[in-house]
Amino acid sequence: MKQMREPIKNVALAALVLISLLFSLGIWSNTPQYEATDDQPQYASNIGISDPSFYRSFESVTNPRDIVLHFGEQKHTVFVPGQPSYVEAMDLLHKSTFFETVLTNDYGEAEWRKIINELPGFQLDFDATLPAPTLGDSGLLKFNTQIDPAMQVQSIYLFHLPEEADFHALIYGGPDGRNYIARVEMPRDRMNKLLEVGRSAPAYGMFGQSIHKNFYLPLNAISLQNYALELNLETHNQSLVDSFFLDKSLTSRVLEKDGSQIVTDGSRSVRVGALDKIIEYRNLAVDRTSVRRSDGEYVVVRATNFVNEHGGFTGSVLLHELDTTSMGADKKDIHDYVFRPYQNGLPVIGDLCTIDISLYRNEVAQMRRSQYSVVKAYSDKRVEIISGPELLKLVEQSVWLDRNRITNVYLAYLIGDPRDQISSLHPVWVVEQAPDRRIGMFDATTGERLRSEEGMLYGLE
Repeated sequence: MKQMREPIKNVALAALVLISLLFSLGIWSNTPQYEATDDQPQYASNIGISDPSFYRSFESVTNPRDIVLHFGEQKHTVFVPGQPSYVEAMDLLHKSTFFETVLTNDYGEAEWRKIINELPGFQLDFDATLPAPTLGDSGLLKFNTQIDPAMQVQSIYLFHLPEEADFHALIYGGPDGRNYIARVEMPRDRMNKLLEVGRSAPAYGMFGQSIHKNFYLPLNAISLQNYALELNLETHNQSLVDSFFLDKSLTSRVLEKDGSQIVTDGSRSVRVGALDKIIEYRNLAVDRTSVRRSDGEYVVVRATNFVNEHGGFTGSVLLHELDTTSMGADKKDIHDYVFRPYQNGLPVIGDLCTIDISLYRNEVAQMRRSQYSVVKAYSDKRVEIISGPELLKLVEQSVWLDRNRITNVYLAYLIGDPRDQISSLHPVWVVEQAPDRRIGMFDATTGERLRSEEGMLYGLE
């Protein structure tokens, strides 16, 4: 399962090395004057793992990664967590009720394109395939009738047909899932106001080939706030390590040459890295002979609960599911998730801040988390981000990526190595490609390519 995360980890590592080189060469020589941000989430540090400030509910980590407004005439815009229109759309969703939610085969590619290009409405995109019953239990979605217990949700398209009074929702269950249709009652005046406000936001275009492979990018260059994060090296690592074992008296410890420590009871092990500052848990008993858990707990809920029980979270976090489409016949038994902090509505990527967790047949096989925690965010200067069309030109020029196989493109912050406990965040465009799970990363301000192949660092092609 470690192999499943190698592409994005290698790219992130290479990108960090390249950014460090650029700093060393003086390309980014101006020392930023950071200012503490206002209205940011409260971060916790140096608090025991039982502290409730580390706990995150399933609902809080599974909010949509973005909300796309559709105005008709192939016009769109995108809002991310924290923006007023995102908050308004989420409140509108909470006040909506889904009726007669049934399986449908009537919405193919032509119908889907009509919904996004011709009909007013909005869509919610999640960063993981989520069980609909759990979204109903959490209060995110309100179903008036009984739903299929196997129903999955990855995107929801809310739209209005001119000849009908009510809205409708096309619920997309992901590449391996099924589609559902529902009648939706929602305040029409608030929907109209949301669309009216959204028309003044930056214009986005839809790129991609189908409901399975599509993404939205800004048609013009946009301005983005840059940030830096103050980090703290946690002091409760021993308590965290002990939490993985039922009886710590049965554990043995091994000290590696670099000072790293491995603790094991024979079936589980925890490595506390001295240099990389990573804590890695492995359940050695989980293998392909494991029996599927029958306790009814959804795998995504299991992942969230496990992290809550073993160190928890700091700041605003959303769940991201890594692609498993090339894992073979048993791919439905394998789930790789990354809990990523969000800053300014965008995911922050890099080993210093993310929590990786792998499950096989609903059993946690591995978890990796940093020994650092975020203390505070500081704002830096605003920067200009290259447009979507400019980015796609760079993708087309690359021999590493194939535009026809791209499944997702998104803007993120790449976290740099800490200097005096301060890590800079640098905007990057992340390009995901299937079925080889290939990841491309571009500097979002210059368009420079950041990637690695077989451990070698490459810049622009």
